[in-house]
Amino acid sequence: MDDKIIDFKNVTVVRSGTRILDSVDLSIGHGEHTVILGPNGSGKSTLIKLMTREAYPYKMEPFTFKIFGEENWDINTLRGKLGIVSDSMSMFVNPDVNCFDVVASSFYNAMNMYNTQVSREVSEKSMEALGFMEVARLKARLISEISSGEARRVFIARVLAHNPKALLLDEPTNSLDIHAMKKFRDTISRIAKKGVTIIISTHTMQDIISGIKKVVMLKEGKIYLSGKKEEALTEKNLSGLFGMQIKLVMEKGNYTAF
Repeated sequence: MDDKIIDFKNVTVVRSGTRILDSVDLSIGHGEHTVILGPNGSGKSTLIKLMTREAYPYKMEPFTFKIFGEENWDINTLRGKLGIVSDSMSMFVNPDVNCFDVVASSFYNAMNMYNTQVSREVSEKSMEALGFMEVARLKARLISEISSGEARRVFIARVLAHNPKALLLDEPTNSLDIHAMKKFRDTISRIAKKGVTIIISTHTMQDIISGIKKVVMLKEGKIYLSGKKEEALTEKNLSGLFGMQIKLVMEKGNYTAF
């Protein structure tokens, strides 16, 4: 197995003549739980789209663009290795679909099913994933009837059902209340201990779970800083990243910035 999940060198993305990402180098190894941190407009969303093959580098410049050691990927094969969870998933799910079908439909490359007869294997894997995420009790509930935090765990169950090597979370705690946020963080920590590499893209410190090992700071489309969490997360570095004076508090492995 290649020792890198993500291997980008000199990656540039140009849109309408503007460099959205400029000569980005990013390396994430197996088990190297990583947070990509930056203000809104820093290029995080474009970087995520590179990982999911929804965007591609500017081909006029030499670059390395590998995921799991491969340069060319079928998107469906890639998503079997790299589970992706973002707020946008809720936009593509019919509100009248139950939670079990949200998970089971992933085996049929779909977002929606309506009480479709599935195989025993698909049913077992779907229920196992819902159980691991502690939402098996919601299997018959409509996705529109449950809370944002519960829905987030159902969507994670959807990708975990395929035993991905890595889990990519884009702004994972958006719209979650304090209780749901804590439960979500605890769950992501459990997934990390299970051997799944966690990659989080965020603009808030609250998304940085205790298991994170590496911090990549992105500013104005460029890597501002990359390093070990303990060395990167300082008031000086964060103040430079966000362009304002930052006070940082760390308690029991959790960070708060203000």
